Amino acid sequence: MFEGGVTACARGREIGDVAERPSVVGVRRRDGKSDCTQNEDAQKSSHRAFLRDRLKWPVFQDPRRYNKEQLRGEPEAFAASQVKETKHYKAIEDGVGPYAQMSPADRQKLLADVKLMDELAGITLSAPTSLKPGQEAQITVNVKGGEGVVGVFLVDTDLRFQARPLQGEGWVIVGAPKVWGGDGKEQTKWVDSRAPGLHKNLNSAIIFDQKSDIASKKVAEGKVVWTVKAPQEPGTYSITAAFHFGAEKWSPVGTVTTPTGQVMARGGPGGPSARILFAKPVSVAVR
Repeated sequence: MFEGGVTACARGREIGDVAERPSVVGVRRRDGKSDCTQNEDAQKSSHRAFLRDRLKWPVFQDPRRYNKEQLRGEPEAFAASQVKETKHYKAIEDGVGPYAQMSPADRQKLLADVKLMDELAGITLSAPTSLKPGQEAQITVNVKGGEGVVGVFLVDTDLRFQARPLQGEGWVIVGAPKVWGGDGKEQTKWVDSRAPGLHKNLNSAIIFDQKSDIASKKVAEGKVVWTVKAPQEPGTYSITAAFHFGAEKWSPVGTVTTPTGQVMARGGPGGPSARILFAKPVSVAVR
């Protein structure tokens, strides 16, 4: 399994299918319920089973733990409880939960490696700042960080519990996103996984086979390019992207192997090592 990822709503409500892989950032409220209009628990369960058992793809974790800037507007106590320092670093330092069986030296090593990933990871987004209604344009997102499989999603705000797919603002995604991995080669595995006859104009992109090298302190890089049409309604619109990745699996002490041979993050599939970063939002004037 890989570390970074999302809880997600199905695309089925948008395009009529019911056994889809995730395509949008799943937003949860503080009461634990989803802001998705579908029954997320049932959808999430079916998605995970589909990914795990049919495609043998790793499953996204809940990534709601990066920094307080993503949590502005939330109650202070709640925001403080959701950041990586509280959710992740402290668990490693204290040797609790999945880290209880680690030696103090290994925990110290893991914590240093996780912090290094957090330091090196990043995301940028470039887009035109002025468009005419319906005008086509390209949005380019560059990411760095993670190990194995990472996700990139076009959304409307950098608020962790409020982000929604860019299409919610009236943007139209034209065609499939173009994806490049850390080796510089274009990847089509994500869009090719769509069932025959289904559209591929997704706001999501999964980048596979990312390899970060802790010895050289070099993290994997990737790029996604979307072609979009501006909303028909004049106005000022915000565009950003969410980057989901994991912070543990690049560490030599950051993985465990299950009896079935699956290599997982030390913190486990529901653990605290998943991350979400937002690109600095771009304001686009549509006139």
